[in-house]
Amino acid sequence: MDQENRPDFELALEQWHNLVANLRRAGATVETIEPVKELPDMVFVANAGLVDGQRLILSRFRHAERQPESIYTSQWFQARGREVAELVGEGDIYFEGGGDAFPYSGSLLAGYGFRSDLFSYPMLSRVISFVVYE
Repeated sequence: MDQENRPDFELALEQWHNLVANLRRAGATVETIEPVKELPDMVFVANAGLVDGQRLILSRFRHAERQPESIYTSQWFQARGREVAELVGEGDIYFEGGGDAFPYSGSLLAGYGFRSDLFSYPMLSRVISFVVYE
């Protein structure tokens, strides 16, 4: 992330509170993970993994500065009684979760490129519970 391009903190906080309030008014439950100062990209929580029912399939982050996020994400889900699964495979294959893939109508819609590798999806298809076409 470009440290020179900083958001307006007060405006961002106001927008966050408005979003949470609107989601709750619509009947959603909103839970948050505690931020870690040294990991500013944790705000992009969709990249942390892919939720599959009561289980999280943990991301395999490409960039070293994001890789420690997986520890906190895994602990957060496990503390709430959820299972955490990891993709198992050889080499540097990257998958950045719900930021690049999401279930829709029994299929997985997924993209690949600068964050997730095409080769991560066959690995994902072996652990995911909904239908995935290879």
